[in-house]
Amino acid sequence: MCEMMRHARWYRNAALFIMMCQVVEGLNLQRRRPGLTHRMAPRMATEHGDMSVARRSVLETWTGIGASGVVSATLGPKAAHALGTLPETAPLSRMVAQAVVRVPDTAAAVAFFVNGLFMEVKRQTKAPDGTLTTTVGFGPEELDVPKEFVPGISSFKEYGAHFTLQLVETPDDDKPADGYDAGTSFAYLAMGVPFYRISKLIEAGGEIQSAYGFTVVKAPGGLPCQVVLGDQVRDPFMFAAYRVKDLKASEKYYMETLGMKPSTYPRARPAEVSSFEPPQPPKSSYLSFGNDTFGVLLLPKNSGTWPKGLKPNAIAPGELWGGLHVVDGSGALATPGNRAVAAMLEGSEPDGNGVKFVDYDSYVAEISR
Repeated sequence: MCEMMRHARWYRNAALFIMMCQVVEGLNLQRRRPGLTHRMAPRMATEHGDMSVARRSVLETWTGIGASGVVSATLGPKAAHALGTLPETAPLSRMVAQAVVRVPDTAAAVAFFVNGLFMEVKRQTKAPDGTLTTTVGFGPEELDVPKEFVPGISSFKEYGAHFTLQLVETPDDDKPADGYDAGTSFAYLAMGVPFYRISKLIEAGGEIQSAYGFTVVKAPGGLPCQVVLGDQVRDPFMFAAYRVKDLKASEKYYMETLGMKPSTYPRARPAEVSSFEPPQPPKSSYLSFGNDTFGVLLLPKNSGTWPKGLKPNAIAPGELWGGLHVVDGSGALATPGNRAVAAMLEGSEPDGNGVKFVDYDSYVAEISR
């Protein structure tokens, strides 16, 4: 009898082990194949559930599989001034590809972004005057589909058009040890990452400001970051948030001068209401060149996001945030006259936040080095 009971327990435990393996394998499959359509993979009904439109649309675009599960039209010819061949960038003539951040200590900043947020160093250059520029990001920058990327199988970490940060350290002798002043206009850099640990952020030199559902952390050098745990965005870098003196004036600059448009507020998690991801602030304006590309969030006085006592006339840029690089695919920047006009437009951002136009060919040459 005892022998029979031992065998029964063994078979029960073996069955439980097999069931656990099947569950784990299913979860791993979901993580490895984020682009599976609903026809091919079950939807999860939890708060982490439904596959995002952004992730699903990439597979549908490349395979021609629509929501009905049948093959539809394939990609057409790219636009006259297309930015690469990716579905997200090919219809666009401009996109935000980079941001510049001034740091007093490159090694400390790189350690935070690489060890705390699991980015990778893309390249590092040193100018004749000693200025060191280190570029970090979450994945490939090229605007074409990387050769290694397999739709529906590869991780979006292997996909193209990833936004990057340029960490710039100058050889000044008077660099502040505790970081540069962020000013009153730049609010934070928003990210949605598939995994992170607060202990790792602290270990990597981050200064935690709050951690109730999502994390607000100051990187070494002073960059304020808002980090949400979620994998429903193509690129973990989502947007830069700016406090603005005059919302209408800022909207006019970004829409009429740069060419952005009102866009869907990006979310790293599928649930519309969640304590783990803050909603779009009231009265704010979210703009980008195209959905699923890096954008800007404009925060007016009545958005409920300003520090107590801060007044519109006190809004000003700081030394920390060097601004955004906008890649232009029109080819117009090749002429000296247009370059002069572009320089004038770059300096007309209403709150003094930096903007720089980069010719598409120059951008491709830079990321190919």
